[in-house]
Parts: sequence; C-alpha cells; structure tokens
Amino acid sequence: MAVGVSERTVTNILAEGKESDSKFKSPHKDRKKRLKKLELDNFNVDVIRSTIQNYHLEHRELPTLLKLKGIFQDKLNYDGSISTLRTALLKLGYKWRKTVDNRRVIIERHDIQKLRFSYLKNLLRYRQENRCIVYTDESYILTNHVQNKGWGNKDGPPLKRNLSKGQRIIIVHAGSEQGFVPNALLTYKANSVSGDYHSNMNAENYEKWLKERLVPNLPPNSVVVLDNASYHNVQNDRAPNSNSKKIEMQRWLTEKNIAFNQDMKKIELYD
Repeated sequence: MAVGVSERTVTNILAEGKESDSKFKSPHKDRKKRLKKLELDNFNVDVIRSTIQNYHLEHRELPTLLKLKGIFQDKLNYDGSISTLRTALLKLGYKWRKTVDNRRVIIERHDIQKLRFSYLKNLLRYRQENRCIVYTDESYILTNHVQNKGWGNKDGPPLKRNLSKGQRIIIVHAGSEQGFVPNALLTYKANSVSGDYHSNMNAENYEKWLKERLVPNLPPNSVVVLDNASYHNVQNDRAPNSNSKKIEMQRWLTEKNIAFNQDMKKIELYD
C-alpha cells in the first residue's frame, strides 16, 4: 500500500478504533490558519520594515515580492497572494524602482524617509527637554480568548474550550515611561468580532476620547505620539481635489471668498 503498511494492519487499527470509540482525524486539520490578508498593525509594520531594510545585508541579494512573501509566511504566518502583498507595501510607502545597474528593487519613498527622520529628530529634542512623551494606541481582546493548549492528564479526555470567540472589546489607552495615563483607559464593545478592529473606531470617538479622557489627565507640557490611522488624520472643511465635482469646487471657493469666473473649466478652478 502507498502508506507503507499492509491492508490487514489498517483493518486492525480501524477495528480497535471502533471498540474504543476513538475518532480518527486528518493530521492536517490542526494546522494554524494562515493570513490571507496582511493586517497592517504596529507589530506587522515593524516586521515588514525591518525585513526590507535588512534584507540585502542578511541575504546579499535584492528583495523581491516573491522572496519577501516566503519570509512573511514564516514571520507573520502570511499566506496571501503577491498582489495583496504589493498593495500592503504600497500603502506603507514602498515602491518598485530601478537600481543603478537598471535592476528593479523595492525601496522606501524619500518623502516617507524624510518624515521618519523628522520624527526621530523631534523625539530626541523632546527627550533632551525632559518632556513627558505619551504614546497612544488602540487594540482589542475577545471575551472568550484562551490559549490553544493547556496542561492535562495525557490519558484523560481532551481539554475543551468555548467555540465562540465571544464579544470583541476595543481598548484605547495611553502611557509613557511613568506608566499609563490615569483615567485615560477607554473600553467598549465592538460592532463585530471579525475583520479589522480599526473599523470599530472613528474620528468622532477618538476625538471624544482625546478631549474627555486623555488631555485633561496629561502632565503639563506633554508630547503625544500617535500612529497614522485614518481617524487620527481628519481635516475639517477639506479643499476639493482634482476628482471633485465642478459645483463642489465653486461652492468651496465661494465660501472662502475666492474670486472665480463662472465660465471657468474644472481644471482652471482646481488650479
């Protein structure tokens, strides 16, 4: 037989299983589920950036999507497509461009590098001024969250756990070297237990948390550090872009008392 044992041996094993009420299952069913979508949380972003930045030093070759996909399968349990990985890298500010010898390589955009340099310089200056640097972030926990394994009698029945993940609880907090900011903790029930937890936070909730929980409890002259989540970057009365309708451009210009001619084309209004 293909399994390397006789047919009689297989028959005996099946008979013993029936007598002991044992259940046979495929060894592949307990495999850890791999990520089809690359979640861009802080941990994953740090892994992606450090991997790309150190790739040439460690492997003595240029990083490509195919090579990076193999590494992220091990580090992040990622099993999505190369197209999904490309989209994630573009969101993080990377692009595919030519090297000096005309070979193409993944590098970070210069404007992203400049922003990082500026951030690090400012952070160093604030530390030299002995200012309190407070970091904020959002995360979640499931009410029925348990470990996948636990100690038990090897001859006893298998350990059981609740099949339901339970309610997803969103956690928002801030802290510094001195510890968490007093009275700044915010927890609330999410709308769903699946998908990206960032979708359960919006600009209105975040601004309310800032005004009511964080700012009143900050030490004087503090510096608040936050990531680039969409609800952290909301513009009021945003100027129209090139894709806006002509009537929207005219309305915005009128509200700002900016003169224009009614017969102007859309491209002229935008310019």
